This record gives sequence, structure tokens and C-alpha cells, in this order.
Amino acid sequence: EKNEPKRYENIRLEAMHYAKKTSALTYAQEMSEDVCEEMAEMDELEREMREALIIFEEENSLVALHEVAKGIARYAKTIGTLIDFEDVAFSLSKLCELLFGVRELSFNKRKMHLLLDGILEDLSQWRKMIFVTQEAKDIHYLDASLLSSCLQIETEFFGKTLAGEEELDLF
Repeated sequence: EKNEPKRYENIRLEAMHYAKKTSALTYAQEMSEDVCEEMAEMDELEREMREALIIFEEENSLVALHEVAKGIARYAKTIGTLIDFEDVAFSLSKLCELLFGVRELSFNKRKMHLLLDGILEDLSQWRKMIFVTQEAKDIHYLDASLLSSCLQIETEFFGKTLAGEEELDLF
């Protein structure tokens, strides 16, 4: 297994440990006021993503799961405009790609809901600590854990788990 080439996502994960830490306060002082305000006002988008996630949980709806993915895509696009957060945008884009690829809900929906709920909560807290309260000691504190969460979803729902289920069907 050690001979397998490292996947791009894992290489990025290893690179997400920044030596220089930038506080949210310092970062906000260097940003334009318009961008800071735009980031601070993403409450509605977060609320829409949460509502779609609740519908996914209640109705086991593929449409609702794709609505969550659309919200995450919009979030990634907004975050991606800030060069300092390309890692966050990358992770979110990776997650969207996976979620949009779901064609049938043949997995543990409760577990998917819990993992997505955790990611949305992390994003909301991260955004508030950087752009609203500006109390984060390091603007990159979420980068590695967010990508890890996205890779966990990929492994859990789109990796070995699905292949293992297909093999069982053969018997």
C-alpha cells in the first residue's frame, strides 16, 4: 500500500500547516471593508444550506442533498474570491463534486447528515470568528480539518464502502 502514489488531496492536506499564523484581526485590517462586510453577511446562505440539510434528513431527498451541494458551491465561490482561502474553497469544491455525483440514496443517510451538519457548523463558526468577531488567532485553523472531513465523506460514501457493497452483490 505504501507504493501507491499520493492523491492530490492528501498532498494538499500535508501542505496545510502554515508556519506563519495570521490573526483574523490582522487579516481584516488588510482586507477591503466591502469584502469583510460581504463575508460577514453570509448568514442567509448558511441558513439556506441548513434548511436544505434538514429537508434531506426529514425526506431523504436527493433533490435536498443537491440543494445542500448548491449552497456549498456558492459558499466555495464566495470564499474562493479571497486568495488566502483557496484551500477552504478547494475542499468545498471537492465536497460539491462528490455530492452532485450522488444519483441514488443507497447509503447511511443519518451518517451523511451528521457529517455534513458538522461541516456546515464548522464553516459558520470559522466565518464568524474571522469576519464577524475577528477573534481567530489563525485564519487557517479550519483548512486541514475541513479537507479531512471532506476526505472522510469521500472514503466513507464513495470509496471502499461502495466498492465493498458491489462485491457483496456478486454473491
